This record gives sequence, structure tokens and C-alpha cells, in this order.
Amino acid sequence: ELRESYLHTLYTVDGFGHPIHIGRVSAEADALLAANRLEGWAYITAYNPLSVALPPAENEKRNLELLNDVKRYIVLPGEGQGEDGTWPAEKSFFVAGITLDVAQQLAARYGQHAFVYGRLHRAAELVETLPIWPAS
Repeated sequence: ELRESYLHTLYTVDGFGHPIHIGRVSAEADALLAANRLEGWAYITAYNPLSVALPPAENEKRNLELLNDVKRYIVLPGEGQGEDGTWPAEKSFFVAGITLDVAQQLAARYGQHAFVYGRLHRAAELVETLPIWPAS
């Protein structure tokens, strides 16, 4: 069920005209990567670790810490919002130029079950960080 919610989330990025969808290529993400000669990006948040809702002030504090951790990259703010609207939107960051390994470390540090990762000209993918669903 949690995996399905990740798959049916709209990952918006400030300045992009269209949200990022898992399983699809984002033309806007590709354009940003190509213009800056970068290969990969991550969409990540520090909100609600282990899918446990925290007070807004705590989520904001955690996201500021994450922002500090990614300040050496090109960072655009955004929000992840489930298509069904049952979970509140989570402020997030589109981080261009980050490697998969670094993104995995950050997601784990901030207690995220998963994050979205993309590479130039490839579809966005859901990357598991902390176990939430059985291996297939």
C-alpha cells in the first residue's frame, strides 16, 4: 500500500510546468541536467520519517537540515502530493547533480523509505531506502 502511494504521487518542482511521474522521463529535468552537464537528480524530502506524521515545525526543521546537506548541488523546491489527497503535501527538493549513492545515504539519514531518482534521458524511478515492501 505504501509503495503504491509513492507510485501515485505527483512530484512537483518549482519552475517546472509538469510534475515528475515515476516511470516517465521528465523533459524539464533533462533540460536542466543537459544545460548544466549533469547526469542525475533526486527528489527527496526530510518530512515525516518512516511515514509517521510530525508536527509542521519539526518537518520544517528537518527539511532545512536536508537543504543544508544538499546546498552544493542545484536545488529547486517542490512538493510531493499523492494523487488521492489522503496524505498532506510534503515539501521536498529536486536535487540536480547528486549521485544515486549520496541520495540513498541522505534518504536513509532522514528516515525516508524511498525517494525518486532520475538520470538524463531515463525514466524517473522509485528507489527503496528502508525496507517497506517484500522483495519481488
